[in-house]
Amino acid sequence: MLKEVARLRSISLLACLCLWSPAAGAESVIPLLVEFGNTRSLLWGILEERPRGAATAAFRLADQLALNPDRESLPYLVGTSLTFAPVLKYDRNVNNGFRNGTIHIWGLPFSVEEARKAVTIGGAVSGGVSLGLAKGTTLTLGARSEYQRAIGKRFEVFDTTGFLSLDHTTQNWTYLNATYLVNEEKRALGTGNVKIASFTAGKLFGQGGSHLHDVSGTFSRVQDNSTWQSRARVDWTGTFAGRGVFRFGLERGETIDGVLLPRTIVTGSYANIMLGAPTTLSAYYSERVGGDFFDPTRKDDIYRVGITRKITDRVSLHGSYEYKDSTNDSFDESGIDIGFSVTGFSF
Repeated sequence: MLKEVARLRSISLLACLCLWSPAAGAESVIPLLVEFGNTRSLLWGILEERPRGAATAAFRLADQLALNPDRESLPYLVGTSLTFAPVLKYDRNVNNGFRNGTIHIWGLPFSVEEARKAVTIGGAVSGGVSLGLAKGTTLTLGARSEYQRAIGKRFEVFDTTGFLSLDHTTQNWTYLNATYLVNEEKRALGTGNVKIASFTAGKLFGQGGSHLHDVSGTFSRVQDNSTWQSRARVDWTGTFAGRGVFRFGLERGETIDGVLLPRTIVTGSYANIMLGAPTTLSAYYSERVGGDFFDPTRKDDIYRVGITRKITDRVSLHGSYEYKDSTNDSFDESGIDIGFSVTGFSF
């Protein structure tokens, strides 16, 4: 769910594509930061490398982080956004059902609603406002609501996310972030509710024209439906000029008897301009343990590999393959997910 925060808070950096000119130098991390970075990392790159003609972009990015030295009074408005994006997906469980019509609990068969596959079409509306409260400190509020309807079948999916985020960036590129996020997803056979309260501390460091590192640690309290769980996570992002962007994350969650929750999550990805287009290759592993009702010893291992590739300035294609291996064979499953992501049309 924290990915929704990054997506809702992001502000288009396409206006900075002029920095890809030779003035930026043959060795530069800026082209990678434009495509795969965030506002903070791109500002770091501009200030370190100082490409010709980038002053306007630098001040605009500094405004988004409440670091613009031209601002003499606070609070001030950093930015607002309202966008609409069409949604087209292949959903292999549009109704939140089970892999097949029968599951076995303690050796006994039970009839259940089978998972239904469908292509869905719909749209997503997102909006937000970000305020500079003090030098380097911003308060962001945002929301996103998505609706999907299965083509040829009577299934609907409603997915709504709202968040409140307080972010602080210091002069030495240390940053702090506190976020509270609420998500609700409604499908035919159930409603899922997730609440996340998290605190992150991180730092940027590196060498202009060569490499940038972003290291952070996050502690979060996550409520999955009615159960609260504590989690701790470390993340590293390394951006290397001419070589690409590497990401790695490791998360550990407390074990709660009787509830199936993530105990270990490992993520990794590589991103670069491949065959003329921005492309990201990713891998994911999750170990989930618990679940007295279905199986007192249940443990699920989930593996996923994926690819995201930009097709046009507005459209990206993403696909993934996921395999779940459960100690209860009734919950084993695998499948391919594919869809398009469209940059929202701003109002």
